[in-house]
Amino acid sequence: MKQEILSTAATPGKALVKAVVKKEVDTHVPSPSQPKFSCCGCGAPGVIKANCTTCSGRCRSQVAPNDLGFCAVDIQADMKQRPVVFINILGIEGCANLDTSAKLSVASYGLFCKLRDLGLKFGEETANVTLADGIRKSQKVYTIKVLRLSSYYLNRETIEHYLESVSYRMQA
Repeated sequence: MKQEILSTAATPGKALVKAVVKKEVDTHVPSPSQPKFSCCGCGAPGVIKANCTTCSGRCRSQVAPNDLGFCAVDIQADMKQRPVVFINILGIEGCANLDTSAKLSVASYGLFCKLRDLGLKFGEETANVTLADGIRKSQKVYTIKVLRLSSYYLNRETIEHYLESVSYRMQA
């Protein structure tokens, strides 16, 4: 709240008179833009699946929530093991999944921030991205040129052993 004095007047034998006008001042801090989200069932923007008018009719369960309950779960899922290697990129240590059939490699946001802080320059491209919700979106991605290693740390026997173990696990 801010007050402005418009005028003052004093006359003999009378008190000082001030005309005060109260002026409203917005003291709210501007909030960051609201996160963009969409229904994971149909992709409707600005709603979650539980509140989506499109998905709410077709996704309702016939079981009352009070009827469901469990104490422990033992799930026997066919989880494919992913081999990892420990890496060091410009002094930043981490681990990476080995994926010999990948067309592109995706790094974490944390690695991106650390490399950017070291002064590396990233390019921007638009790519069609499909995330876990299954919806394909065109969005901006950061790219960087990858150089071949001058020396290889994985010898041929290690790579062959890896490929054999992956194919063995796939058959099991």
